[in-house]
Amino acid sequence: MRKYCAFLISFVALLVLGLSLFSVYAAKIVYVKGRVEVQPSSANIWQRAKKGTEINIGDSIRTARHSEAQVLLDESKKSFIDIAEQTLVIINSTSAGRINKLDLSHGKIFASVDKLQAGGVFEVSTPSSVAGVRGTSWSVASSSKRDEISVYKDSVFVEAYDKLKKLLSKITVPEGFKVIVERFGSPGELIPLNGRDKKSWRRTKSKFLKNIRNISGSGIDKISGIADKSGQISDQLEDKQEDSGIGDREEYRGKTSYEP
Repeated sequence: MRKYCAFLISFVALLVLGLSLFSVYAAKIVYVKGRVEVQPSSANIWQRAKKGTEINIGDSIRTARHSEAQVLLDESKKSFIDIAEQTLVIINSTSAGRINKLDLSHGKIFASVDKLQAGGVFEVSTPSSVAGVRGTSWSVASSSKRDEISVYKDSVFVEAYDKLKKLLSKITVPEGFKVIVERFGSPGELIPLNGRDKKSWRRTKSKFLKNIRNISGSGIDKISGIADKSGQISDQLEDKQEDSGIGDREEYRGKTSYEP
Protein backbone atom coordinates (compact mmCIF):
# COMPACT_ATOMS: atom_id res chain seq x y z
CA MET A 1 0.00 0.00 0.00
CA ARG A 2 2.84 2.37 0.90
CA LYS A 3 4.57 1.60 -2.40
CA TYR A 4 1.33 2.32 -4.27
CA CYS A 5 0.87 5.65 -2.45
CA ALA A 6 4.47 6.60 -3.11
CA PHE A 7 4.03 5.74 -6.79
CA LEU A 8 0.80 7.73 -6.98
CA ILE A 9 2.39 10.78 -5.36
CA SER A 10 5.37 10.55 -7.71
CA PHE A 11 3.08 10.23 -10.72
CA VAL A 12 1.03 13.28 -9.73
CA ALA A 13 4.20 15.29 -9.09
CA LEU A 14 5.58 14.39 -12.51
CA LEU A 15 2.26 15.24 -14.13
CA VAL A 16 2.16 18.67 -12.48
CA LEU A 17 5.79 19.28 -13.42
CA GLY A 18 5.10 18.27 -17.02
CA LEU A 19 2.14 20.60 -17.25
CA SER A 20 4.18 23.47 -15.84
CA LEU A 21 7.01 22.83 -18.29
CA PHE A 22 4.69 22.94 -21.27
CA SER A 23 2.26 25.54 -20.03
CA VAL A 24 2.02 28.51 -22.38
CA TYR A 25 1.31 32.11 -21.54
CA ALA A 26 -1.38 33.09 -24.02
CA ALA A 27 -0.43 36.30 -25.80
CA LYS A 28 -3.17 38.90 -25.82
CA ILE A 29 -4.34 41.48 -28.33
CA VAL A 30 -4.35 44.90 -26.66
CA TYR A 31 -5.20 47.08 -29.65
CA VAL A 32 -7.25 46.65 -32.82
CA LYS A 33 -7.81 49.10 -35.64
CA GLY A 34 -9.94 48.25 -38.67
CA ARG A 35 -10.40 44.61 -39.65
CA VAL A 36 -8.14 42.15 -37.87
CA GLU A 37 -8.75 38.39 -37.96
CA VAL A 38 -7.32 35.40 -36.12
CA GLN A 39 -7.22 31.77 -37.24
CA PRO A 40 -6.62 29.40 -34.30
CA SER A 41 -4.23 26.55 -35.02
CA SER A 42 -7.05 24.11 -34.25
CA ALA A 43 -9.51 25.63 -36.73
CA ASN A 44 -9.81 26.32 -40.46
CA ILE A 45 -11.88 29.47 -40.18
CA TRP A 46 -10.91 33.10 -39.59
CA GLN A 47 -12.49 34.88 -36.64
CA ARG A 48 -12.80 38.61 -36.08
CA ALA A 49 -10.28 39.74 -33.45
CA LYS A 50 -10.98 42.22 -30.70
CA LYS A 51 -9.18 43.71 -27.73
CA GLY A 52 -8.57 40.93 -25.21
CA THR A 53 -8.49 38.08 -27.74
CA GLU A 54 -5.95 35.47 -26.61
CA ILE A 55 -3.33 34.28 -29.09
CA ASN A 56 -1.63 30.89 -28.75
CA ILE A 57 1.28 29.19 -30.45
CA GLY A 58 0.29 28.20 -33.99
CA ASP A 59 -2.40 30.87 -34.39
CA SER A 60 -2.38 33.12 -37.45
CA ILE A 61 -3.19 36.83 -37.54
CA ARG A 62 -4.02 38.89 -40.60
CA THR A 63 -4.84 42.55 -41.07
CA ALA A 64 -6.80 44.23 -43.85
CA ARG A 65 -5.98 47.52 -45.52
CA HIS A 66 -5.84 50.48 -43.09
CA SER A 67 -5.88 48.00 -40.19
CA GLU A 68 -3.49 47.30 -37.34
CA ALA A 69 -3.12 45.16 -34.20
CA GLN A 70 -0.82 45.10 -31.18
CA VAL A 71 -0.14 41.88 -29.28
CA LEU A 72 1.26 41.64 -25.76
CA LEU A 73 3.65 38.68 -25.65
CA ASP A 74 4.49 38.25 -21.98
CA GLU A 75 3.11 38.60 -18.48
CA SER A 76 5.71 41.20 -17.58
CA LYS A 77 4.16 43.47 -20.23
CA LYS A 78 7.56 44.36 -21.68
CA SER A 79 7.44 42.51 -25.00
CA PHE A 80 5.02 43.17 -27.83
CA ILE A 81 4.54 43.13 -31.58
CA ASP A 82 2.72 45.63 -33.78
CA ILE A 83 1.16 44.14 -36.91
CA ALA A 84 0.76 46.70 -39.70
CA GLU A 85 -1.88 46.73 -42.43
CA GLN A 86 -2.10 43.96 -45.04
CA THR A 87 0.05 41.58 -43.03
CA LEU A 88 -0.15 37.83 -42.45
CA VAL A 89 1.87 36.35 -39.59
CA ILE A 90 1.88 33.05 -37.69
CA ILE A 91 2.72 33.07 -33.97
CA ASN A 92 5.16 30.23 -33.49
CA SER A 93 7.75 28.65 -31.20
CA THR A 94 11.04 26.78 -31.36
CA SER A 95 10.91 25.75 -27.71
CA ALA A 96 8.08 24.29 -25.68
CA GLY A 97 5.85 26.76 -23.89
CA ARG A 98 7.36 30.00 -25.21
CA ILE A 99 6.42 32.27 -28.10
CA ASN A 100 9.78 33.07 -29.66
CA LYS A 101 9.22 32.96 -33.42
CA LEU A 102 7.04 34.80 -35.95
CA ASP A 103 6.54 33.45 -39.46
CA LEU A 104 5.91 36.54 -41.59
CA SER A 105 4.28 35.66 -44.92
CA HIS A 106 3.95 39.25 -46.09
CA GLY A 107 3.45 42.72 -44.65
CA LYS A 108 5.27 44.46 -41.79
CA ILE A 109 5.66 43.97 -38.06
CA PHE A 110 7.37 46.00 -35.36
CA ALA A 111 8.69 44.02 -32.42
CA SER A 112 10.09 44.92 -29.01
CA VAL A 113 11.39 41.96 -27.01
CA ASP A 114 12.70 42.14 -23.47
CA LYS A 115 16.07 40.58 -22.69
CA LEU A 116 15.86 36.79 -23.01
CA GLN A 117 17.51 34.15 -20.88
CA ALA A 118 21.01 33.00 -21.80
CA GLY A 119 20.89 31.17 -25.10
CA GLY A 120 17.37 32.37 -25.89
CA VAL A 121 16.60 33.89 -29.29
CA PHE A 122 13.49 35.54 -30.75
CA GLU A 123 13.18 35.20 -34.53
CA VAL A 124 11.14 36.67 -37.36
CA SER A 125 11.18 34.40 -40.39
CA THR A 126 10.21 35.33 -43.97
CA PRO A 127 10.30 33.11 -47.11
CA SER A 128 14.01 33.86 -47.59
CA SER A 129 15.47 35.39 -44.44
CA VAL A 130 15.56 35.11 -40.66
CA ALA A 131 16.06 38.07 -38.30
CA GLY A 132 16.89 37.07 -34.73
CA VAL A 133 17.58 38.85 -31.45
CA ARG A 134 18.21 38.21 -27.78
CA GLY A 135 16.32 41.29 -26.70
CA THR A 136 15.87 44.45 -28.76
CA SER A 137 13.48 46.58 -30.84
CA TRP A 138 13.25 46.17 -34.60
CA SER A 139 10.90 45.79 -37.57
CA VAL A 140 10.67 43.45 -40.55
CA ALA A 141 8.82 44.34 -43.75
CA SER A 142 8.36 41.58 -46.31
CA SER A 143 7.07 41.72 -49.89
CA SER A 144 7.25 39.36 -52.85
CA LYS A 145 10.56 40.89 -53.92
CA ARG A 146 12.48 41.76 -50.76
CA ASP A 147 12.72 42.03 -46.97
CA GLU A 148 13.69 45.14 -45.05
CA ILE A 149 14.99 44.81 -41.49
CA SER A 150 15.29 47.98 -39.39
CA VAL A 151 16.94 48.08 -35.95
CA TYR A 152 15.90 50.70 -33.37
CA LYS A 153 17.71 49.32 -30.32
CA ASP A 154 20.71 47.02 -29.78
CA SER A 155 21.40 44.73 -32.77
CA VAL A 156 19.81 42.01 -34.90
CA PHE A 157 21.41 39.11 -36.75
CA VAL A 158 20.06 38.46 -40.25
CA GLU A 159 20.41 35.21 -42.16
CA ALA A 160 19.68 35.08 -45.92
CA TYR A 161 18.66 31.88 -47.72
CA ASP A 162 18.24 30.79 -51.34
CA LYS A 163 15.25 28.94 -52.83
CA LEU A 164 16.57 25.63 -51.50
CA LYS A 165 16.84 27.06 -47.96
CA LYS A 166 20.63 27.05 -48.19
CA LEU A 167 22.28 29.71 -46.04
CA LEU A 168 23.85 32.38 -48.25
CA SER A 169 25.23 34.72 -45.61
CA LYS A 170 24.74 36.00 -42.08
CA ILE A 171 25.29 39.57 -40.92
CA THR A 172 24.64 41.72 -37.86
CA VAL A 173 22.66 44.93 -38.19
CA PRO A 174 23.50 47.44 -35.43
CA GLU A 175 21.22 49.96 -33.79
CA GLY A 176 20.26 52.85 -36.05
CA PHE A 177 20.59 50.95 -39.33
CA LYS A 178 18.52 48.86 -41.71
CA VAL A 179 19.32 46.35 -44.42
CA ILE A 180 17.47 45.20 -47.54
CA VAL A 181 17.55 41.53 -48.53
CA GLU A 182 16.39 40.83 -52.07
CA ARG A 183 14.26 37.69 -52.32
CA PHE A 184 16.57 34.65 -52.19
CA GLY A 185 19.62 36.93 -52.35
CA SER A 186 22.31 38.14 -49.96
CA PRO A 187 21.86 41.18 -47.69
CA GLY A 188 22.84 44.56 -49.13
CA GLU A 189 24.81 47.34 -47.45
CA LEU A 190 23.74 48.85 -44.15
CA ILE A 191 21.61 51.98 -44.51
CA PRO A 192 21.23 54.56 -41.71
CA LEU A 193 17.66 54.94 -40.45
CA ASN A 194 16.13 58.25 -41.46
CA GLY A 195 13.85 60.55 -39.49
CA ARG A 196 10.67 58.90 -40.72
CA ASP A 197 11.91 55.44 -39.68
CA LYS A 198 12.66 56.60 -36.16
CA LYS A 199 9.41 58.53 -35.86
CA SER A 200 7.39 55.52 -36.95
CA TRP A 201 8.99 53.40 -34.21
CA ARG A 202 8.46 56.02 -31.50
CA ARG A 203 4.79 56.33 -32.37
CA THR A 204 4.37 52.55 -32.37
CA LYS A 205 5.97 52.20 -28.93
CA SER A 206 4.03 55.16 -27.52
CA LYS A 207 0.78 53.63 -28.76
CA PHE A 208 1.62 50.34 -27.04
CA LEU A 209 2.26 52.08 -23.71
CA LYS A 210 -1.14 53.72 -24.00
CA ASN A 211 -2.85 50.44 -24.80
CA ILE A 212 -1.61 48.66 -21.67
CA ARG A 213 -2.51 51.40 -19.22
CA ASN A 214 -5.63 49.60 -18.07
CA ILE A 215 -3.62 46.42 -17.58
CA SER A 216 -0.71 47.90 -15.65
CA GLY A 217 -2.28 50.72 -13.67
CA SER A 218 -0.98 54.14 -12.76
CA GLY A 219 2.69 53.23 -12.92
CA ILE A 220 2.58 52.74 -16.65
CA ASP A 221 0.51 55.90 -17.00
CA LYS A 222 3.47 57.97 -15.83
CA ILE A 223 5.86 56.19 -18.15
CA SER A 224 3.44 56.49 -21.04
CA GLY A 225 2.88 60.18 -20.37
CA ILE A 226 6.61 60.88 -20.42
CA ALA A 227 7.03 58.84 -23.60
CA ASP A 228 4.12 60.62 -25.27
CA LYS A 229 5.46 64.10 -24.48
CA SER A 230 9.04 63.32 -25.45
CA GLY A 231 7.87 61.60 -28.61
CA GLN A 232 5.72 64.55 -29.61
CA ILE A 233 8.59 66.99 -29.10
CA SER A 234 10.97 64.79 -31.09
CA ASP A 235 8.39 64.38 -33.87
CA GLN A 236 7.91 68.14 -34.11
CA LEU A 237 11.66 68.73 -34.33
CA GLU A 238 12.11 66.07 -36.99
CA ASP A 239 9.13 67.39 -38.97
CA LYS A 240 10.88 70.76 -39.12
CA GLN A 241 14.14 69.10 -40.15
CA GLU A 242 12.43 67.13 -42.90
CA ASP A 243 10.65 70.24 -44.15
CA SER A 244 13.99 72.06 -44.30
CA GLY A 245 15.61 69.14 -46.13
CA ILE A 246 18.08 68.13 -43.43
CA GLY A 247 16.10 65.38 -41.71
CA ASP A 248 17.77 62.56 -43.59
CA ARG A 249 21.33 63.86 -43.60
CA GLU A 250 23.44 61.31 -41.78
CA GLU A 251 26.95 61.78 -40.45
CA TYR A 252 27.69 58.18 -41.29
CA ARG A 253 28.90 57.36 -44.80
CA GLY A 254 29.96 54.16 -46.58
CA LYS A 255 29.31 51.61 -43.86
CA THR A 256 28.85 48.07 -45.15
CA SER A 257 27.41 44.91 -43.67
CA TYR A 258 29.74 42.95 -41.46
CA GLU A 259 29.95 39.43 -40.14
CA PRO A 260 29.10 38.90 -36.44
